Amino acid sequence: MKLCGAASPVTADKSSLHRPELRIITFSELCGAPHNVELGAAWHKRSEQDRDYLSAKLDDLRFPAPIYATLTEADGEDGYQLIWSRPNRD
Repeated sequence: MKLCGAASPVTADKSSLHRPELRIITFSELCGAPHNVELGAAWHKRSEQDRDYLSAKLDDLRFPAPIYATLTEADGEDGYQLIWSRPNRD
């Protein structure tokens, strides 16, 4: 199984307080057939400095550990910056 192309956020069903607001979907080929695969989820948040951002968790069986990411507008530039981390493996 391989991931092809970019991942896209898709609005999720927000019927529960703890459910994500966005699902992160990517296109993948499974056994030679194309499929959309959920790669993670994201939530809208507001920082202590009163700035909006997205908090995301990306996870896949092929990843050694989940990736936690923040997507925020880049200071003084057009576009966004992605800040990510994942737990250290012991």
